[in-house]
Amino acid sequence: MTTRRTQQGYAAFAEMVRSREGTGRWLILTHDNPDPDSIASAAALRLLLRKDLHRRVTVGYGGLIGRAENQE
Repeated sequence: MTTRRTQQGYAAFAEMVRSREGTGRWLILTHDNPDPDSIASAAALRLLLRKDLHRRVTVGYGGLIGRAENQE
């Protein structure tokens, strides 16, 4: 279920992205040694930018994905 506030937030985000026309590839960075929440958030943002807003996107991180729960 999406709320009006969620729709307004997405519309503002989409407008900001569209206003950056011609800036090339987008880079999404997580914090170092990302946890599952960080990885999932980066993946969701990548999906929005690629599928909905037709942008080229790279996701990057530093450190290791070393915890057992992260490797799953």
